[in-house]
Amino acid sequence: MNRRLALAAAVAIAALAIAGPFSTTDARAVAASLPSRLRDQEFWRIVTEFSEPSGTFHSANLVSNEARG
Repeated sequence: MNRRLALAAAVAIAALAIAGPFSTTDARAVAASLPSRLRDQEFWRIVTEFSEPSGTFHSANLVSNEARG
């Protein structure tokens, strides 16, 4: 995947998210502009860029869909 394509897809998604609700047709147009697959290197680059740096955190936000037993 081309970096420019990835950037264009990210910008398109962000613009649509900011614009508010959109129709199914709009969603299909956005989906059509995205690549069908990512290479491993591209996936890990995205994960690394969007993740917080590792470290110690003062609190944890643990979420579960399991009922208390």
